Amino acid sequence: MEKASPEILLSKIFDSDYRKVSPTLVSFLSPDTKSSLVLYYRQSSPDREAPIQYSPYQNSESQALTLDQVEKLGKVNNLYFDIKQIPSTEVDHISQKYLESFKNLDITTPKGLKEFSRLLPNYVDDSITLPAIFSSPSFKDTILNITEKFSQLRVDSASEQLIQLDPVTLAHSLGTTFITFNFRNFLDSPQLYKKRNIPDELAQSLLVELPPQQLIFSCLYHDLGKYNIDPDILHKPGKLDPDEWETMKTHVQFSYDFFQNVVKDNPSFPFQTGLLSILQHHEDDLGTGYPNALKKEQLPLLSRLLHITDIYHALTSKRPYKEAYTPQKAISILKEDAQKGKIDSALLNIFICSLEFPNK
Repeated sequence: MEKASPEILLSKIFDSDYRKVSPTLVSFLSPDTKSSLVLYYRQSSPDREAPIQYSPYQNSESQALTLDQVEKLGKVNNLYFDIKQIPSTEVDHISQKYLESFKNLDITTPKGLKEFSRLLPNYVDDSITLPAIFSSPSFKDTILNITEKFSQLRVDSASEQLIQLDPVTLAHSLGTTFITFNFRNFLDSPQLYKKRNIPDELAQSLLVELPPQQLIFSCLYHDLGKYNIDPDILHKPGKLDPDEWETMKTHVQFSYDFFQNVVKDNPSFPFQTGLLSILQHHEDDLGTGYPNALKKEQLPLLSRLLHITDIYHALTSKRPYKEAYTPQKAISILKEDAQKGKIDSALLNIFICSLEFPNK
């Protein structure tokens, strides 16, 4: 096997089955850091009982890694590197590069919107994998720029409040935004949805009900009201008692009321559709959700879609009270809700199809 430089190797697309940093982050690494990374290859063995090892690819003095260390690795093609090799000083540089990239985008243009949909999920992935990004000097400015990027009306107070959310809730808000936006991108890509036998007419009719700016607004701010929830309840490691659960449910009304105050000062507030979905994202088709027990026919598509993507991202994320579920288990739980009538089966099936075609 011909050996290439780390910079060339790390510019490839990462395998999503492993904890990873994105190709965008790799492109932001300084040349010194790229050249200093120790790369490993998976060493197969005919003995199925033998532990899998990852041997040094270029530096023979480095020790081999075993299977229990895989979660600490980023993967590129068939080569791996230890994420811990990225120094803390480099994280500040990476965060600043992300900020510059977001600043240069004009998402009112198709090209800018497409680049935003590529850049945002990478930023989410990298912030979760390298949590030091959350405390980097440019983090606040990056979040402000993301929220202002799609805002025809600048809502400074909401942007500031978003930044104050705990890292888990903030990561969930960004992750849900990506997953939901990816759903829309899937419907906007005939070469993808036709492979799943989704008719053009259906895809286009759904797209009309999912304006991109309304979608991003509702997803990014859907849990903003959690700033008003007692942290002991928000981060409780066990099941909430009935009183605590009732308190937790109030976060949707807090989110909605926050923006209602903004609307009073700005009659031309452009995100009314998105604001409604913030209030309704815990409603379900059967009418057993909250806060108003609305049924399917009373809910716009964006509210019903956000209900699905919010659940999916929450299930596949680590929380104080549970480990992260696999995508397969999360989908199985969603299908159970669909069988009960809480979720539209057709909408869920399209969502599952969209997960197979992530826009990266």
